[in-house]
Amino acid sequence: MYSIDTTFDQTMDWEGSGEICFALIGKPVPMERSRWAYGHMYNSQKKIQEQLKACIKKIMAEKGVLESPIIAKRSCKLEMEATFFLASTGSKSPDVDNLCKFIMDACNGVIYRDDIQVFRLVSMKVPRKTTSDAGRTVIKIRQWKG
Repeated sequence: MYSIDTTFDQTMDWEGSGEICFALIGKPVPMERSRWAYGHMYNSQKKIQEQLKACIKKIMAEKGVLESPIIAKRSCKLEMEATFFLASTGSKSPDVDNLCKFIMDACNGVIYRDDIQVFRLVSMKVPRKTTSDAGRTVIKIRQWKG
C-alpha cells in the first residue's frame, strides 16, 4: 500500500526546473508476470497500480497541476531516476528492473502518455538497516537532453 511522503519536497515544475519529483511511502512493489485465467491474461496487480496512480494524481493536484504537460507531448523523450529504499531482506530482494517496470506502468497516462517515452532510466536499490521501515520510493522525471 502506497501513501504520499509528506516530508519530501514534491516537485511538479515542468515549465520552470523541467523536473517532476515525488516520493512515496510503502514497500516498493515489483512487477509480477501477467496471470492466465479463464482463457485470458490479466494483471493481478491492477488494484495496487491504480492506488499508486491515485497517489501521483493527488500530489499533482496539491501542486496545482491538473494534467501533466508531458501527456500532450507525444515526442517528448524523458529520463527517469528511481530510487527504492528497501528493508534489508538479503537474497530475497526484488529485481530492480521489476521495481522500475511497476512504477513506469503506473505513470502511464498520468505523468506521461506511455513509458515508451522514457529513453534513459537510472535506478538503484538502497537497503535499509531496519526491517521496521515501511520502505520508500523516490522518482525524478525530466526531459532527456541526449
